[in-house]
Amino acid sequence: MALFPQFIAFLLYSITRLFADNNVVIETGNKCSYFYDYRLPTVQSGLVNCSWYAPSACCKRTEVTSVFSKMYPLYKSTTSCKNHMNYLMCYFCSPDQHHWYKEKLSVCLDFCEALYEECKTASYNGESLSDYYPNGTAFCEAQNYKVVDGSNCFKFDPNVFSFSEIVTYNTLVVVAEVIFVIVVL
Repeated sequence: MALFPQFIAFLLYSITRLFADNNVVIETGNKCSYFYDYRLPTVQSGLVNCSWYAPSACCKRTEVTSVFSKMYPLYKSTTSCKNHMNYLMCYFCSPDQHHWYKEKLSVCLDFCEALYEECKTASYNGESLSDYYPNGTAFCEAQNYKVVDGSNCFKFDPNVFSFSEIVTYNTLVVVAEVIFVIVVL
């Protein structure tokens, strides 16, 4: 029975890959507003930085690569800071963007403040983020985001990082166990 959760993770991964390889569109009825409603969410394989959106993404791998290649590194940043920044930069991949993207990104105040708290000591150009911005609202607004205290805003989900690691780990375990079974038989 211990193999069952890993099998499910592997099965989900395999189905996602199958759909992605065949350009299957997951019809959600919601258009991707970042892309002027010209696009629907689809299964996307190879989303390295935004992998949690792979089953239903508004972005394409090349777009994610382009965005992340233009980012300046933050030195002395914690894992939590990197996760917050990574999540924020992946907003255009979300299939739920029609709720909080109308001409510009609406970010939840709590997300901006948490990101700032996690990243304020990280440095860019030799100075910490707290030298550039006094708080999370100032940081998000400087990125041309609308800061919203309430609903219908982009909020941080810390579970996506632990889930991605678990799925990757479980997939590797299942593959290793399947190979082991084949070799033993």
